[in-house]
Amino acid sequence: MKIINLDLPEAVQANQLFKMSLTLELEETIEAGGKIAVAAKHVSDLAYAQDNNPLGENYVSIENINNDSTWELDAKNKMYRHPWNRGFEFILKGGRAAIGDKIIINMGEQKGFRCQSFIEEKFYFRLAILAKKDAKWEIIPCEVSPNFKIEPAKAVRMKVHVKNVNASKKNGIISIKLEDIYGNPASAGECEMNLLLDDQTFIKRIKICEGMQEIKEIPMPLDDKWHRITAVTDDGHFYAKSNPFSKNSLADGYKLFWGDLHCMSGICCGTGTPAYLYEYGRKAAGIDFAAVTSIDFFMDDDDWEQVKRETKNAYIPHEYVSILAYEWGGSTDRGGDNNIYFIGDEGKFIKSGNGGPYVLPEWCAKIHDFDKVRTLTDVIEELGDRDVIIIPHYGGRGCNFNFYDSKMIPVLEIHSNHRNFEDLAHKVIKKGIKVGFIADSDDHRGALGDSVPAARSHYMASQNGLVGLYSIDLTRKGIFEALRAKRVYATNGCRTALVFKANDTIMGGELEVPVGNEIDLSFDAVIDGTFEHAELVCQTKEIKRFSNHKNITLTYNGQV
Repeated sequence: MKIINLDLPEAVQANQLFKMSLTLELEETIEAGGKIAVAAKHVSDLAYAQDNNPLGENYVSIENINNDSTWELDAKNKMYRHPWNRGFEFILKGGRAAIGDKIIINMGEQKGFRCQSFIEEKFYFRLAILAKKDAKWEIIPCEVSPNFKIEPAKAVRMKVHVKNVNASKKNGIISIKLEDIYGNPASAGECEMNLLLDDQTFIKRIKICEGMQEIKEIPMPLDDKWHRITAVTDDGHFYAKSNPFSKNSLADGYKLFWGDLHCMSGICCGTGTPAYLYEYGRKAAGIDFAAVTSIDFFMDDDDWEQVKRETKNAYIPHEYVSILAYEWGGSTDRGGDNNIYFIGDEGKFIKSGNGGPYVLPEWCAKIHDFDKVRTLTDVIEELGDRDVIIIPHYGGRGCNFNFYDSKMIPVLEIHSNHRNFEDLAHKVIKKGIKVGFIADSDDHRGALGDSVPAARSHYMASQNGLVGLYSIDLTRKGIFEALRAKRVYATNGCRTALVFKANDTIMGGELEVPVGNEIDLSFDAVIDGTFEHAELVCQTKEIKRFSNHKNITLTYNGQV
């Protein structure tokens, strides 16, 4: 098939209505039972199509102008060709569509079709024809598929983050993000605002020109207290408080850093280049370290070279750490989803062999011939050197701790945009496996470190997770050392500074205590957001609960 006429907008605002019409000329005959598909990526929250109400939103229609063949919208309205499984299909119910026939497909007609709520430089519709049952799909390549730009809506709120929260420097760095109601970075034109310390003391007047911006040379207090920075425009329309910060860390000898180590790019089933995602993490999310983890079975060697190049370019030692990584996506029986991280600019790219039961290669961005089907054990053996960290998670293919390697796997991701996986943490603890716990985004929507649920309920409906990490410094070597030492904790996006100790041994460490002896457990935190309660758990059993809505220092003396 080929597109001979296309009528669609150049740009659409996020979550707004649009209309599209396209005319296809058939280059093969479609028999009864055959299909025409219009697909978007599965992470999109594009509205569901309907053909019942021509005056309502999301109405779609199809017409063969050469004959009176009859078509029907797939009532199930589900597509299973990952990642292009968000869209709709028309099934040929009667007659046939012959070579040379012209097929017109309309989306939105009178009222319009509801666009997705997150922005993209190019939002694609993949078009495909199934000539008859059990035939092979003919698919229009992505690069020539219909596409338009999705732009943010009006800016309605602001976020402010102080980076490197324990920096002992006269001048600091903050990130400011103006965003629309859907969480997209949105410019408000030239916008001036004041920065205040703890809502009171004037610090500096700044000018914001973009939806996301990093601002340096911010005067910082050098006392021992914890502070926040407030940003506010003269009219009060934009107002936000930062996360807490102080030159003094809660963990002596270490500094607290925030990061997101799990994000998909447009190379695979997400959106945006690795370069853009790293920029987003630095300017919009205000995180200190990050990794773009495009999944292996959508990538080829050229893609891996792009990931390496753009990760290297994003690295600013002691200011912003980008870590070379990818997601290894074997099926659960072979190890499941695991992210692989390299300490340097080079890393061995090892394919899983396939993408598990949800991937049909003909709908991938690229077709790949896999040379070998591997288990996670195979990958660990092939990686060989120990300048590598593997972090399991539960995404499309659940991780499998039957493949656990104590030298390569120091931590486990227990929260992402998929959902909270605290149950997985309990299973690992019951197995007696010693790992730290982290949270990430697993973002697919171009928002590394600051990903939010889509406007309509669909995949990945949880809030972005973050890794809190205590390191000697903000370098790749420092981040790797902290991960291996398990000086980490997971949040669902808040930036509460906290440390947990047992007999003065910081979280992640190990200590031996004779049976029957007391253990002094202490929990020290500076709250960001709200605090409900803290639980002390031993072998998944709660042994103590604390409740306090202020900054807290709590000690439990008891037998464990």
